[in-house]
Amino acid sequence: MNSELDSNLEAMDNTPRYVDWIVDQFNPYLLGRIAEIGAGIGTISERIVNKVSSLDLIEPSVSFAETLRVRFKDNDKISVISMMLENYMSDHQPDHYDTIVMVNVLEHIENDRATLNLLNSSLRAGGHLLIYVPALPFLYSKPDELVGHYRRYLRAELTNKLKEAGFKIKYDSDIDFLGIFSWYVFNTMGGKTSLSSSAVQLYDRIGVPITRFGERQITPPVGKNIIVVAEKPV
Repeated sequence: MNSELDSNLEAMDNTPRYVDWIVDQFNPYLLGRIAEIGAGIGTISERIVNKVSSLDLIEPSVSFAETLRVRFKDNDKISVISMMLENYMSDHQPDHYDTIVMVNVLEHIENDRATLNLLNSSLRAGGHLLIYVPALPFLYSKPDELVGHYRRYLRAELTNKLKEAGFKIKYDSDIDFLGIFSWYVFNTMGGKTSLSSSAVQLYDRIGVPITRFGERQITPPVGKNIIVVAEKPV
């Protein structure tokens, strides 16, 4: 497994304010039968499992899947599936899930259009796809490359791909305006090859509350990430 990806997932696991910010925006749609694609080590899973009736964690990494099994061994709501997404969804019955969650996953998939079509077929009519991805191609830097990102998105690009896959956009927004500057300075321009755990935690304690408060008052014109709620039409 990619050691940079390991360290990034661990860093995210230690940023409770940032993760809560993401999950809070998904809250209205976290109900029923849910799948989380690329669950990693369970940072998002831990926050959503009590809101749903069942949660399938689809994680292709054998080591991450084992971490998930250990982390949630006493939770009967959770099933861990260690398979590639396309293999699992192709073999699975269509119209199965009420909601599918993908946080920092779609950018790792080379053929994102084919994946979005597959996810559409896996949702029931009226179901939701909840997506969170890195934004702004000019921010693409060594950490993106090392963890296997094929791209950083523009919001119009992502929403157009979702519409082409048959989704209706229910909500879309740029998020984390302040994070653009730190990412650009340290990673894009500074050439950092990994995320500093101490810097990430400092941003979580100070930067996230400031940015989240500001973005409740004024919708940012751009952000370091994009969040989308897409619906499969009835």
